[in-house]
Amino acid sequence: MEELGIKSFDEIATLPKGTKIKISQIGYYNYWYPSHDQDFDIFLEEDISAVKVDWRGGGDKWEPYRVTAETARKYGSPIKVIWITKQRGNDNV
Repeated sequence: MEELGIKSFDEIATLPKGTKIKISQIGYYNYWYPSHDQDFDIFLEEDISAVKVDWRGGGDKWEPYRVTAETARKYGSPIKVIWITKQRGNDNV
């Protein structure tokens, strides 16, 4: 729980295997956004635990989640935040 920066298990979400994600990329005014340079799809290979972050920048398509350093490294995100598609179901493998 400490690595995700939470105080209660109630804040933890389980993101299911097959969920489409984007890694974080620095953008305007040094804020973090879902990567616009990522020209391929990435899908979670397993269920992961994450905490929703109250950030803007994902528009209508993406929402940010804080993950462990290990998960961020595995998927290539430079920070411990990945962006999850808001359209779940048809969009996933």
